[in-house]
Amino acid sequence: MDFGFSAAFTPQGPAIDPLLISKTFLYNVLDYYLLGSEDIGKVLKRCAQVDLLSHASILAWERGTLFHLKGAALRFRPNGVEIRCVLCNQPAHYYRRMDDLNVVVFRCRVETNEHTIANVPRKWAISLLTTGENLEVVDASHGCCRSILTTVAV
Repeated sequence: MDFGFSAAFTPQGPAIDPLLISKTFLYNVLDYYLLGSEDIGKVLKRCAQVDLLSHASILAWERGTLFHLKGAALRFRPNGVEIRCVLCNQPAHYYRRMDDLNVVVFRCRVETNEHTIANVPRKWAISLLTTGENLEVVDASHGCCRSILTTVAV
């Protein structure tokens, strides 16, 4: 007979609202994981909501496997990381999405001659991550709710 915990869940972020975490995360874990005995990946996909993932990411561990669910909104952080200009370090401005090339184009917000002087383009493209072996793009069809679930064996 096994005793102890077989899984652990935690939100991760700079400022976490307890009511938001309860509504979008803890209730899903209680309902679907503890009572419903669903797979931990399915439970995390149910937690993938814009309200939660725009402020925090979710870490989960189950029997030697670490899961990380993070927001990947196309306009701000398409691969889960905030996009900034390499020259002035300002947050980039979303320009457009090119579905045929699977990229998102951003541009620098600062309109100065520094880009031409430093020979740095003011617009650049970011390749979008796609579902792979240890990475799953969740809800990619809805641009605002895009999130990334990574799995790592520990």
